[in-house]
Amino acid sequence: LGSSSPFVTLPYMLAIVLLQAVAFARLVTFLPTEPRLLWACLLPLALAAECGLPEAHQGSCILQARVTRAQQAELKTKAVDFPLEWVHVPKCGSSFLNSLVRVPGACQGMPEDFDYSSISDNFQDFARQRCEAGFDVGRLRHPAVEMVPGWEEGKGRFMIMLRRPEQRLLSFYYFFLQELNYTLSSDTLSKYGGCVVKTLVRKFPHPDGLSCAGDPVSDEEIAEAKERLRTGFAFIGIAEQWDLSICLFNKIFGIRRCHAAQFENTRPTNGRNSTEYDVSELGDWHDDDNEIYDLAKRLFEDKLLEYNVNNLS
Repeated sequence: LGSSSPFVTLPYMLAIVLLQAVAFARLVTFLPTEPRLLWACLLPLALAAECGLPEAHQGSCILQARVTRAQQAELKTKAVDFPLEWVHVPKCGSSFLNSLVRVPGACQGMPEDFDYSSISDNFQDFARQRCEAGFDVGRLRHPAVEMVPGWEEGKGRFMIMLRRPEQRLLSFYYFFLQELNYTLSSDTLSKYGGCVVKTLVRKFPHPDGLSCAGDPVSDEEIAEAKERLRTGFAFIGIAEQWDLSICLFNKIFGIRRCHAAQFENTRPTNGRNSTEYDVSELGDWHDDDNEIYDLAKRLFEDKLLEYNVNNLS
């Protein structure tokens, strides 16, 4: 068809637009972003050229694909600031260590099949030998951010996995507190709730699993914790979406392939593989960490979109 063809009418051009939309819809599920954009452009570009559209218009689709490719290349090569600062909230996934040590440059001479669970009792010594410059060994247990290394000192390098607050507290109770003869009383819940907020904004001296003990958090502390989560973290994962979190982590930090150890539960509570607890045990009590967990989910979902990570990728 030439530019003077009687078939070049408004309905005809609308049909071209429709064909482009159909092509894109059919390809969106099966192709990575750059080929997807290019292939979706081919048919309408050919028709547009035949219809005599300006070259600038014809090239807009290819330009979009090239920009997308450049943006993704930049994302894939994101620089990592060391040392990594793992904010280890109790019962949110010690298995995350199996991913942290695989960040390129974090540790030296790592065995391909490394699994934290095989040396968990001696991991601090291992990390001091292999990961001294890349990993803040002082954060391996559960210290508050203000204690190690300090908020301003570590801002931008913090990494965290978060879990539904009531589920996390029940796991914490059955793993730590029950054997100390605690019960799920209102006093216990009040004392150990809000653990994430406390970890992000308070100073407490004890690095062990009971370090979240303290008075209930205030609205001001919740607001400050949310601001810190928004502004100071290089990575936020969600324990209930563990596999997707690890895939996102690998893509952000250039880990070229997944390792089985990244998906293990290295410290199950009382030998349980299930991570679901009956929250009716808590009555009508709700953890003060819910606001920050909801924010974490939104930030996590934003990163999934930014890095084009989903269950099909």
